[in-house]
Amino acid sequence: MLGLQLFGGPDGDMLADFGHAERLEISDGEHGFEALTAYIPMTEEEAFRWYIMPGVPWAVVSSGDSIAWEGLVEDVALVDRGLEITALGNWRALSDRPYTALWSRTSTAGWRPATPDDLSAFDPSRWEMDNNNRIYIAPRKGETFPSGSTSNIGAQTYAAPHNGERNIVVCQFAWQFFAPTNWIVRLMRSQDDFSSRSVVANIAAGNGALQTGAFFGTFAGSPRLMFEFFNNTGGSVTITQDTGVNFFRATSIRLATATTNQVNTTLGTNILPGTHTVTPASMANIYVGQQLVIGGLTEMVTVTAVTTTTFTAVFLNGHNNTATVRAIVIYANEIANDLVAKVNALNPSHLRNSTALIQSTALDLTDELYEDEWPQDILVYLAARGGANGNQFEAGVWENRLLHLRPRYSASRTWLVDARNLTISRSMDNFRNQTYAVYRDANNRLKRTAVQTNTVPFGTLDLSDARGTPPFNRRDFINANTTSQRQAETERDIHITETAVPTPRAQFAVGGLYDEAGGGPYPLWMARAGDLVIIRNLSPGLGTAVDRLRNFRIKRKRYDVIADVLELTPELELPDLAVMAANSLTTSDRQRPYTRIEA
Repeated sequence: MLGLQLFGGPDGDMLADFGHAERLEISDGEHGFEALTAYIPMTEEEAFRWYIMPGVPWAVVSSGDSIAWEGLVEDVALVDRGLEITALGNWRALSDRPYTALWSRTSTAGWRPATPDDLSAFDPSRWEMDNNNRIYIAPRKGETFPSGSTSNIGAQTYAAPHNGERNIVVCQFAWQFFAPTNWIVRLMRSQDDFSSRSVVANIAAGNGALQTGAFFGTFAGSPRLMFEFFNNTGGSVTITQDTGVNFFRATSIRLATATTNQVNTTLGTNILPGTHTVTPASMANIYVGQQLVIGGLTEMVTVTAVTTTTFTAVFLNGHNNTATVRAIVIYANEIANDLVAKVNALNPSHLRNSTALIQSTALDLTDELYEDEWPQDILVYLAARGGANGNQFEAGVWENRLLHLRPRYSASRTWLVDARNLTISRSMDNFRNQTYAVYRDANNRLKRTAVQTNTVPFGTLDLSDARGTPPFNRRDFINANTTSQRQAETERDIHITETAVPTPRAQFAVGGLYDEAGGGPYPLWMARAGDLVIIRNLSPGLGTAVDRLRNFRIKRKRYDVIADVLELTPELELPDLAVMAANSLTTSDRQRPYTRIEA
């Protein structure tokens, strides 16, 4: 038997046991416990004491050691002959504060020329500069440049969001440089206001010839980076060549604020220039399409194939087996971990500072920048991005105030029910069996993946003819917020699994909840969002046409504790679905009326 208790906090003492509540409803959804509403009869004086009580009570609905619902009481109302309360589950904690942070950036759109207003040493008027899918700095013909790094510097700069949560700690890029002898290009870091400037690395010194290379470097966290180009010959120099003869160009730039999952290994194979398959000391976090910085005669290569122990790429230079292999990698679980820490720091009682239920997606997120966004929205977005193998993820908070980010349904349960009075219809309204994704490449060009056609899997509604040809094709597309073709294809493949099957509609009545071994019936409140419901008594002669009815996921649950009435919303969001369920027997074998489950 479920009962309502209020506590002085998640770890506080019990304040009251309201077993006499006359109205008590709990609900949960795809992100965990949602809401609790209750009416508790009491005298006006008692209700007023609860109304003015210091602090915010913690509500728990439980049966013995089993928690059916828990959350924070946010609304208290004095009503006729009692008290009404509304509590919200701890997914709500992820909207306690906004979040601003840079995690990874490959776009050059945020770079700009540094000006004398930033620092008197900068003078963009003497330089040609652009950030058109590159960082480009070139001294103009006819301009005179005194020697030294205190004036007439040509610089482009990028800053993390103002007053953001994270500083830049790593940068990688490919570069080209042509300049007279002893002209210098370097990477600098500073505070947001350009104070505390320091050298990250001297990229190159001019020698009158074209130089190329690649850079990967980590450094103390800083909110701002700069590329600086200046004369260091010891005397003034007037540029006589055409503008653009002397230049610095950086491409394939990536900045990040974490190094936890970076690629940091060695090549493992001696190679000459050309296409090679190498066996590095570790393949951790290396994937197809990734840009790796190879040490020695530095260069940036793009991975074209991988196995568990090797990767393949085109190398412009020869390298020995000890050459370093480096790359930035950012995973969603890193971001989720930081969100937990920030929310917990604000309200420790609302969300535990624990990453125990946060799993790696193993999918590199190349462009992640959040400005004044709610952690709830960020987590929903990260879960929707899915994992490296195309599987979907879910984010939410259930018992013990623990945030989870994990493969979808990995913690769900399966319930068996018996259907009665079955009526079925179907609609092709949302059917799409072909999909492509739209994304932008590193040059900001809009690109499209190949069209993926879904092959209808076993257990879904298949309207193909005897040759396997569908009755018709419908094509869809999605906008993938990425510069990675691999990520765009992953999002495309996830999307098509959700649209390629015609939507069924049904109405039926069922018995109580049973486990896969046939045990039960179990209390109706044990069903949760994400759980799988299997109708076990549909005739096999009906074929696969009813399989999306035979097996469906719960998207939302509402349970009336007093009346023992359960209402479910299937995850398919079937607009006409109305499911009637019965809790067949009590533990004392007393027959109960049917319990409603309706969408």
